Amino acid sequence: MKKSILLSFIALLFVGSNCSSWAQNKLQLNLQKGVVYSQSMQSKYLTTTTVEDEHMEMEVQVSGDIAYEVLEVLDSSYQLEVWYESMSMSIKSPEVSMSFGSELEQENDMLSNILGAMVMEPFEVKLNKQGKVLEVKNIENLFNSALDEAGLDPIDRENIKAQLKQSFGDESLKGNIEMITAIFPKNDVAIGDKWSVKSNMKSIIEVGVTTIYELKQVTPEEYIIKGYAKTDTENNLEYIKMRDVYTNYNISGTTVSEFRINRKTGWMNSATMDQEINGIVKSKKDLKSAVLNVIRIKMKGQIIMTGKAS
Repeated sequence: MKKSILLSFIALLFVGSNCSSWAQNKLQLNLQKGVVYSQSMQSKYLTTTTVEDEHMEMEVQVSGDIAYEVLEVLDSSYQLEVWYESMSMSIKSPEVSMSFGSELEQENDMLSNILGAMVMEPFEVKLNKQGKVLEVKNIENLFNSALDEAGLDPIDRENIKAQLKQSFGDESLKGNIEMITAIFPKNDVAIGDKWSVKSNMKSIIEVGVTTIYELKQVTPEEYIIKGYAKTDTENNLEYIKMRDVYTNYNISGTTVSEFRINRKTGWMNSATMDQEINGIVKSKKDLKSAVLNVIRIKMKGQIIMTGKAS
């Protein structure tokens, strides 16, 4: 169960001063073949869980580096080879302090060993010029390398593989990538114009995200975009089987973001996201039985990202 929670955290937790305000700007990706574009992410969250009258606070920090190499430039999209360069996580509470990371591989540290085996393993992503993910391919490379390194017995291997798919599967990766790249409007915009982008993030549960973006400023080097997002659980009445219990998630939250976008490439130079998330998690022994446990969760934190081309 602890491994499942930790992997879920990785998932929840592993994107002109001389111009007049009425000038139209075409915001989109303009990537070049053979160039490697990178993103670095650091996040820090304070999580409070309440079960009946008992409260537990936990600080979770997650960081990661990911690289995208442009293999082919198509008419309206890009074929990319993508790989993680590093992944790490730390958890601190009054009861426990743990750290895991791709660079912390140790004999008895299965999670760090799995993360270490996943870095530098390539998979493919097809991305359109608005930053939407059209396709994810060869993601099995991540799982197979990690599981081969872990040396698990067949039953444990299948259980861990299922958890990895929830955290790093096609839909989960699509949502994580689009959180950073799918911020562009379909039409040209001027300073002060707003547009809406809808996306889904799916790991253990599916969450719908609707973001209103606004072009706030244009400098000679950057577009500065502000965003305000609302997040809500899709199918919030559904119970999902997890091991020997059925679990229901009802999650909602907000994110306030700022993106600084390179005007030449459309790639993110830097971004910040301030998030607040509230949720209720219910569990049952089976679908017909009464609710066994109710856990209330509050999360507040910040994500800081930087990007570059090399």
